[in-house]
Amino acid sequence: GHAVEPFLMAAYTEATGREVDDGLLVLSRDDVPWFRVSTDAYIPGERVIEGKTFSYMKRDEWAREDYLEPIPVKFAVEKGLIPDSYSWQVVAQAAVAQVSVVDLVGVQTSLKRCRVVLSSGEVVAQPGWVIEAPPVVVSVEVAASQRAWIIDTIGEWRERPLVQGIAPDPDGSRARIRAYAERIELWQDGKVVGQHDRACGRNREIYDPL
Repeated sequence: GHAVEPFLMAAYTEATGREVDDGLLVLSRDDVPWFRVSTDAYIPGERVIEGKTFSYMKRDEWAREDYLEPIPVKFAVEKGLIPDSYSWQVVAQAAVAQVSVVDLVGVQTSLKRCRVVLSSGEVVAQPGWVIEAPPVVVSVEVAASQRAWIIDTIGEWRERPLVQGIAPDPDGSRARIRAYAERIELWQDGKVVGQHDRACGRNREIYDPL
């Protein structure tokens, strides 16, 4: 996913007219220094911009056209404009950045072997990301109550096991992992509660698994 971020940020600028610098950013707040989020671009005091890639199998979870006017995050999920699994990331990013808008830029990609002609004239086959459809921009609005809720909820969870050292009570529910060629899914009670693209490289640090 990170390989196509410059392309996604350029597509965002073309669609919105807003100039942004691509590159991984880690944001935090002085009043909750333990709560940090990563994002691909940030316009201080205005919005967060997050680039996402998705596979052919996930194409129906994304909008087919741009939505540049902010849509409440709940409605964006219900209308199938963004995957439900990204909604919590959007709320967290808005809360930490102290903004009400997060713009998601999504594009359908696949990893394929491509023929590359070297300067010597030799033709070699190397893996590369192929963009299979035009990118879409979906602007999502996060209410102040949602931003406050996620900070309070994570803060309460953090206090008990991490600060006080009290182990969480088991709730008896079952969780399992489904590993696919292109992604990993975490399931609980028959629902996907987390997922990330599968990373097949070595010696890499991935700060944004979502």
